[in-house]
Amino acid sequence: MTRTTVKEAHVRDSLATCLEKLEPGLTFVDKEARLPSSIGTTGFIDLLAQDSEGRYVLIEVKKSGPATRETLHEIVKYIENAKSHLGLRENELRVIIASVEWRELMVPFSSFVSRTSCRVEGYRLEINDTGTVIDAEAVEPVSIESDRVLAPWHELRFYADEQRLIEGIESYERACDAKEIQSYVLLILDPPEGNPDGFPSTKQMTNRAMLAAMAAEMGKPVKDAPMELYRGALYFATQQLSRDEYISRLPMEEPSTVETLEAISNMGDEEALGTLHEAVLDLQPRPTSAFFEIGYPAKFRSRLLEDEGWSIREIRRYGYFRRNMLLSDDTIVQEIGGAQGNSKQSMKMSFRPNQKAEVAEVRRRIDECLCDNEPWRSQINFVLNELAHYSEDRQCYIQIMNPCSAITTIYLSASRDDGFLYVPTYQIRVPEDDTELMYYGALQHNGSKPFTLKQVVDTFYDGQINQMLFTLQWGGYESRDVKIVRKLGLRYKTFKALAADGDRQFFKLDDHQWEASEAVDPLDTYLSFLRSYGALTSEVLELYASRWDGRMVNFYPDD
Repeated sequence: MTRTTVKEAHVRDSLATCLEKLEPGLTFVDKEARLPSSIGTTGFIDLLAQDSEGRYVLIEVKKSGPATRETLHEIVKYIENAKSHLGLRENELRVIIASVEWRELMVPFSSFVSRTSCRVEGYRLEINDTGTVIDAEAVEPVSIESDRVLAPWHELRFYADEQRLIEGIESYERACDAKEIQSYVLLILDPPEGNPDGFPSTKQMTNRAMLAAMAAEMGKPVKDAPMELYRGALYFATQQLSRDEYISRLPMEEPSTVETLEAISNMGDEEALGTLHEAVLDLQPRPTSAFFEIGYPAKFRSRLLEDEGWSIREIRRYGYFRRNMLLSDDTIVQEIGGAQGNSKQSMKMSFRPNQKAEVAEVRRRIDECLCDNEPWRSQINFVLNELAHYSEDRQCYIQIMNPCSAITTIYLSASRDDGFLYVPTYQIRVPEDDTELMYYGALQHNGSKPFTLKQVVDTFYDGQINQMLFTLQWGGYESRDVKIVRKLGLRYKTFKALAADGDRQFFKLDDHQWEASEAVDPLDTYLSFLRSYGALTSEVLELYASRWDGRMVNFYPDD
């Protein structure tokens, strides 16, 4: 007998006698164990074992590459058959795939491990010419590229003329190629209409105003140099990589890499990803431009497109953004603006409650968008559970506005004509044949006296106003927003509006129960709070009038 003629059954029988090579404490229960099913085909698992904690372990044995191709299909069937036949919960069941060859199996195995809630492990078997198992080595799943998620950290670069803009595009392509950044988008922006000579960078105007204010305070003359004007800009956004993918692109021999890796060891996941993302983009070569700004979803959506009126001339796609022919330009623009939820300030999408995959994606995005807003996160998931009873193919819509910047939100909502855009709210609209159903969120005052601005600064920012204003570098987002909101006497609440035959009813979610309520309008409720506590509102307006020029993206202590 040679190794090529060894049958899979030989390997299985050998492994049955030495399960301890896989894991100490595994005990043999049965071979070719029958797992019947009332809704599908009966399965026969190669080896049935029990671990040291009393859980069933299904062991699937494979020898050759071709034999591994159907492995995952079989495993899914065995898991479901075992659950129904033995009455097992998934936490009472484990799966081990023991294979001699892993070339064909590695990618589907890694994907399956990342997506299933059942514990699935892999082992590479070493056998001799007779099929006897000599050793077993645990197989670590490889990193599988995540779903399409644009990183929330963007770049904005300005150019004096068309030729330099073209050179900027080429420099981006060279830089991304050198750093193995494959999937990204470049938006070519034209200045607002009515500005044939170009348009300035708002950040530059802000910097100049701040320097002028400092010079005036010191009694020095203020230079009145002409403002630079730009006739084009590039907005850059890229697929977010995993922690390991970012690290693999860093030069390990460089002292800066050592410093970065030491720094992220004390950071949370999100902060570490942001630091690694910046470290990779800072590698040489760097794209060229006349002026550079940090970009983020709120800046792209609110300042560039809405406030200033820059227009998108063209969207250049790279990697799978180019290969995906069904991905529209509108979808890309919405995702850059935060619709996918990973900016944590906004999210927008449609879904069908009877489609598990779509609901799972909605929940994932909600968890990402509202990661620091537990009240709304749990309330919206309660609503989704309520919608699960819909069996019809009904298209629902969810939109979340989650500024998570309590003090900045007070200023914007009280001082701007479009301030309602910055009031925290969400909506879930459910189309009905004869009725109108909508769930929505609002900040509601609980009647208690709110903190003063000084109390907020003292409690959360060590008495340093600049620490609070520093959050404006990333759009004003504050991870402790829920705590600050509570000190202002506000709570994140959920309501339901039901209209039928001209009659409209309102309900309020309280302790996961609906109670009849008066009509609640999110905007009116919030503005009523601001009017009731005019002293707080006046404090905030005075602070931002003296420290800030009124645009959420214009305060940059430094870059």
